This record gives sequence, structure tokens and C-alpha cells, in this order.
Amino acid sequence: MHRKLEAIVIPASVTSISTSALEGCSSLSAITVDASSASFCSVDGILYNKNRTSLIQCPGGKSGTATIPSSVTSVSTSAFSACANLTAITVDDLNSAYGSVDGILYNKSQTKIIQCPGGKIGTVTFSANVTSISDSAFSSCRSLTEVTIPAGVTSSGKTGFTSPTWMGHPAVEMGAPTAVAPWLVSNGFSHQADLQSDPNNDGVNLLMAYALNLDPKQNLSRNIPRPVCVANQMGLTYYAGSDGVSYTVETSDDLQDWTPAGVSLSAPDANNFRTATVNMNGGKRFMRLVVGY
Repeated sequence: MHRKLEAIVIPASVTSISTSALEGCSSLSAITVDASSASFCSVDGILYNKNRTSLIQCPGGKSGTATIPSSVTSVSTSAFSACANLTAITVDDLNSAYGSVDGILYNKSQTKIIQCPGGKIGTVTFSANVTSISDSAFSSCRSLTEVTIPAGVTSSGKTGFTSPTWMGHPAVEMGAPTAVAPWLVSNGFSHQADLQSDPNNDGVNLLMAYALNLDPKQNLSRNIPRPVCVANQMGLTYYAGSDGVSYTVETSDDLQDWTPAGVSLSAPDANNFRTATVNMNGGKRFMRLVVGY
């Protein structure tokens, strides 16, 4: 089928359609079916069999979100193969065969990845329950930079699911999933990089960069939170929303003995920032942020 085709009307006389008939139509924005067809129907431009139990083809030019109705019990393996601009696939809550998490299509029990929408950008981490991946799960994903696959996956639908390559792509065994490993890899480091290391010698180690949601490739020497004195209080505002990190603010009056005693913490705001405050009581007072992982 022609890549420039933008629309198609399937006449009532058609009783069968090849599984690959519309597979390469990347500009197709809608598939329309004659209302009198006894074999097929179209909803929101997506092609189904007549009783909407089988999703046959999502048009390749469809953008935004595609929603699978509750009646669907099967999805064609090439249904989303050309949908490079689709950002999410959602599923009706009453559907008994499929489910969706973060716009990614799974089977109902979330043990199999059916399709990652082609318009997904950046990094994707899949459900920890996943044990298998369909052949075409990433067929239209042109903007993904990293995919974190759970350790329990034993089948990819094709050969080659072993390190150092998977289906022709570089792969690495990351072991049990951790919160920081995808962040390290997405920033160009090994998933086993030492979190205490400071690769660009700016005085900020990888753990602190991760904890504060900062770019470790930048010079962060001026981006670290610093205490601010207002009246008789000293305050320190910092990001506190990175997964797996423990945050503790300590205070000292001699830079020798440090304690969290006397430090008050605000609740996290909408952007996961907190402010720690301590009374100065007229003497010397210092504050520091301690992070752990």
C-alpha cells in the first residue's frame, strides 16, 4: 500500500483483508468502512471486524491516543506497526483481554507487552510482571532512547534476546530492577557506575546529582542548594523526589558534630521540593543535606 495514502473507504463487498494490506500506510489518518458492510466496521478511524471483537488496523498516520473498546478480544500483530505518531494506547476498563499502563498496551495480567506506541519519547520502563514481549512491540518506536525490560522476561517472540544484543540492538543485563540504573544509562553511564564517583570533577557525585534531579553531565558546582538566612532562621530548600533516595538535613555549630535534631521540614510541594529550617539562636549555625541510596 502507498505510504502517501491519507484515507481509504472499504466497500461493503469486501469480506476479507490481508493482515499486511495497510501495514505500510504511514500517512493514513483514517480507515472508513461502508455502513452496510457485513464484515467490518470503523470506529474513530480504526478498523475492526463487524462485531468489534478484533482490532485489525490502526491507521499509520493516527496521532495522539488510540482507545481499545471493551469488546475487543484480539489485536492484530501489525495493528500499530506504522503508527509512529501515536503517543498512547488506552483500554476500556471493562475489557477482559487487555490493559494499559502509561499508554503502553499489555495483556490483562500485564505479563506480556503487546505494543509500545510509536510516539513514545525518551525512556520507557515496563511493568515488573512482564515475562514476554510481542514481535512488533517496538516496531514503530523511532524516538525511544532507552528501554528497561524486567529481569523476568524469558521470551521476546524472536531469537536474539540475549546480551550483548537484542533483536539487533545493544543490550546489557542489568539484573534486578533499581530506580537509579535507568537514570545512569540515560545519562551515558554504566548501570553499575559508582554513585560516589564524580566523572566531571565538579565536586558533585552521581548520587547527589540523581537525588537532586540534576544533569550529571553539567557543571553542578553552582546548582547545589545553599542555606539562606532570614531573621533568626536558616533555611535550605532542595529537591526530594528521586526514587530510592533517603534525604536528611543536619545542623552543626562547629562543623564537627552534626545532628538532625532541631531541624523542621516542610511537606513536599507540587514539584517535590522541601524546605528545612533551623533556629540560629544568635550563634554560629551550619546546615548540610545528606542523601543515601
